[in-house]
Amino acid sequence: MAVGVSYVSALSSCRLQSTFRSSMSADELSEQRLKGLTTLAEKEFFSEKQGNSDSKSEVAFDILNTCKVFQDSVYNSDKLDPENNPLIKQSNKLIEKILKNKELKFDDELLGKLFRLQPHYPTLKTIVETYYSRSPDAYIDSDMAMIPFRKLVWDADFQRALDYIELTTGSKRYFEHRRSLVKRYLWYFGGSMAGLVGTIHLIVTVYFPELLHSGTGGTRYGIYGIYAMIVSYFVNCGFLATISFSSKGMENGSLLFKHGSMPWDWYCKVDQMKMCSKVLEADAAIHGMEGFATREIVSRISSMGFDVNEPEQEVMMRQYWYSSGEGFVWVEPDLDPAELEWWDHLDKVGVKKFWDPDYDKLGQGEEEENTVEDEEDEGEEEDLILPEK
Repeated sequence: MAVGVSYVSALSSCRLQSTFRSSMSADELSEQRLKGLTTLAEKEFFSEKQGNSDSKSEVAFDILNTCKVFQDSVYNSDKLDPENNPLIKQSNKLIEKILKNKELKFDDELLGKLFRLQPHYPTLKTIVETYYSRSPDAYIDSDMAMIPFRKLVWDADFQRALDYIELTTGSKRYFEHRRSLVKRYLWYFGGSMAGLVGTIHLIVTVYFPELLHSGTGGTRYGIYGIYAMIVSYFVNCGFLATISFSSKGMENGSLLFKHGSMPWDWYCKVDQMKMCSKVLEADAAIHGMEGFATREIVSRISSMGFDVNEPEQEVMMRQYWYSSGEGFVWVEPDLDPAELEWWDHLDKVGVKKFWDPDYDKLGQGEEEENTVEDEEDEGEEEDLILPEK
């Protein structure tokens, strides 16, 4: 934590200098802070020879945490286009340089700490790509990937959320990881079958050796035909179980796999579909109309290999009209406290809900009717006033 304290003192000294230098602009002050941050990284991380990798990781995390504080200040001062700000790009290069250091142990623990800092998307992309560059087999599991994903959906940054999905659970690395799991399960299954048959054969050889030469099994292969029957039984059960359980992820709320997709794709893309479903539902709640998401989000999710289900509200409305309202009861929707908190957060970050235009027209119509009635009342009052003689 000494790194963070030293940089805070450096920032405070910069603030004191800025009070005496009224001519120094905000950009110049930010540049001076970035230079101080770079000097701090060179002194505390690159030049120092740490005793072990854990201490090196702690120092790196403190510096990266300070970079996050610096970037927040730049985002607060630059409201127009902070992501293309040269200071943000330079600080991201510094972060990349630190994470690519060979002496740093960039593992899942450090990655989780960085994700919990809630970095901005350009920095988040830099962290993920640097993590991938450490090893060709590196991937980010679904639980770890959900940490920044929740923040992107919380801020209603849906396009960036889809970009992030393509970097994590929708990447080729993640698909290769899922395929390797399938191959591993097949090896386990084959080894289990070989072990089962070998155990049965050993028991028969030791305790019932006469069965090996008596033609037991009704075929010319003797008892080996029974072994084949046992193996075929478990293979059939495994195949049917695979078809049954793999279809569990075929439909996930508002999304389903495109027709013609094989169970192999279901298993590889099920985590990607879950995250895309969250984006679709959130977009429909904010920008959509009558439960439908926007065209941009739908078309992009469709390009990932998914089809969008018809909204549940639309299906229920059609069933209501088909049945003439039988079996339906109109009730007020439940207000979820978490959803109310989300709306308050979106209002603070400047995201407005797309309200139904018919509702706005209805309100305008009522205002016009009230205005006409007021004018008529004023006319009647004027008629009642007698002119002075």
